[in-house]
Amino acid sequence: MMHVIALAAVLAVNGAYAHPAVDNAAVYFTIANAGAADTLDGVRCSDAASATLHRSERVGRSGRMLMLPVAGIRVPARGSVTLEPGGYHVMLENLKHPLAVGQHFMIRLHFARAGWVNVRVAVRPY
Repeated sequence: MMHVIALAAVLAVNGAYAHPAVDNAAVYFTIANAGAADTLDGVRCSDAASATLHRSERVGRSGRMLMLPVAGIRVPARGSVTLEPGGYHVMLENLKHPLAVGQHFMIRLHFARAGWVNVRVAVRPY
């Protein structure tokens, strides 16, 4: 177990936020990695019935945006990845209560190498 804690120490999740929502919400943040490459491959949130990893992608001639589930998000060695509007994000579906500006809630991120990391998410205005 000490090995997992040591691995998680090389990852920092910064600036986690969501916008006010009633049913579904997206969560965004930056992952900084001071160690070997890793993959964000799971997420849990007790405030939602479902929590999954997604990416937004423009498709077709119309340029319509689709949200597509992904199995994982690679975090490069000694690098970072940002989950942001129009790109990768955590999707929370069927929220158990509305999210209001000023509130905070927790999510748990799972990394293939580092294991579970707890993240505090701020609800902020658009």
